[in-house]
Amino acid sequence: MGLPVDSLPMFLAATLALNFAPGPDVIFIVAKSLQGSTRTGIAASLGISAGIVIHALLVSFGAAALLAAWPVAIKGLQLVGAVYLIWLAVGAWRARPVTLDDRTTVESTLSVVAQCFITNVLNPKVALFFLLFLPQFIDPALGPIVPQLLFLSFCFIVCGTLVNFAYAAASAQIGRWLRSSERFRALPHRVTALVLATIAGMLIWQTASDPESVPGR
Repeated sequence: MGLPVDSLPMFLAATLALNFAPGPDVIFIVAKSLQGSTRTGIAASLGISAGIVIHALLVSFGAAALLAAWPVAIKGLQLVGAVYLIWLAVGAWRARPVTLDDRTTVESTLSVVAQCFITNVLNPKVALFFLLFLPQFIDPALGPIVPQLLFLSFCFIVCGTLVNFAYAAASAQIGRWLRSSERFRALPHRVTALVLATIAGMLIWQTASDPESVPGR
């Protein structure tokens, strides 16, 4: 059994490019960091990474192929995920403004992890993305494919998590500045609500227009 180490540099370069691109996951982390703190953003990153682990396992063991063969299942999961995001957006919009010393409205770490995990797991396009992206770097001559897919998935998740941590730290700094201003104190909650609603709209639009398309992160 071998691992695709020869193609690893190219794979990591592509992975970093994809992770730095501000897709839905990055936007979600930025929104949570603006609303809370670096810890909140890190919790969001871990939740998203945990969701990606599930998709990576599905791809590695072949279950993602079933999603590709059943467009109705894809649409159903996307709509559930969109409704969940809208529910989160309504809660964020209704949240009262906070100050730097007022932490009572800040979500718990476990709650943020759970939200981001559920949101990511309910987006089957992540699994389809893995299904199309990872096999490009597999070498059948090295032996069994599943260990190679798991190895590449691990590298992708580690790189993505580190990049998301950086986004969380930078966004939290901006969020602290916003909350220190009386005029902009409620803005982080509004930004969070608008971002969540936007992502939900994207999911609904993609479901209605082209359920087989595969966006990046």
